[in-house]
Amino acid sequence: MSPEKRKFELNAVSLLRRASRLLQDFELSPGADPPDVNASRDGEIIGIEVRRLFSDEGKRGSPQKSYQSSCQKVVDVAQSLHKALTDKWYVVRVHFVDSCILRSSRQRVIAEQLVAQVHSAGIKEHVTREFRSEELWGPEWPEEILFVSAAVFPGEGGPEWGLSCGAWVGETTTDLIQDALDIKESRLAAFPAEIHGHWLLLVCDGSTGASLLRLHRHMATDSYQSSFDRAFVMDFTGKHFCELALRERGQQKA
Repeated sequence: MSPEKRKFELNAVSLLRRASRLLQDFELSPGADPPDVNASRDGEIIGIEVRRLFSDEGKRGSPQKSYQSSCQKVVDVAQSLHKALTDKWYVVRVHFVDSCILRSSRQRVIAEQLVAQVHSAGIKEHVTREFRSEELWGPEWPEEILFVSAAVFPGEGGPEWGLSCGAWVGETTTDLIQDALDIKESRLAAFPAEIHGHWLLLVCDGSTGASLLRLHRHMATDSYQSSFDRAFVMDFTGKHFCELALRERGQQKA
């Protein structure tokens, strides 16, 4: 598991603890995967699974999450290539064409073309430059990219590339949450025997270049099938959360 994912999971549980006042005396640490996070106190251990919710989440996962991962690979490669060319502090944000087909064989080609455009532009310090598809369309501009913004600031450290801040707001749904619970269900059997409590935390995605979700109004009154002891949904800011009403799998709604 990547250090970034570990950090996200621990931060998410820390935000839930702050918002809910739960687990106040518990020490948080990475779990055995599963669970993602252990909350420990005086020999008691609660295992907590953490999962991000995307707007298009289904039983087979999220195409949007997979697409975002592919986009992130492009900007990671671009940053590496650009750092080999300069120590200047560039800040570059890439906006992909929505829902374009992003083949793995194209990722490095796209990165190389973008770096060539930005690095050869001679951008001065404190100036932001936009590279737009409608102005640069052709063999040297990747069709998967809508525009790129780039700025240069005083100092060194090398370029920083990332995804643009474009996002759209949606709401969670009962089906979206139930699907996420179903996906995590299989992880319970692999929890270590010393785990005393089995919790699940679903975090609404708020990442750039993806969907930004908020909690829907009837979440607190809906009920969900799950074998977890407790389950929570939290917005990406950590300021709002809801504990889900759970019922045993196979049990009908009251």
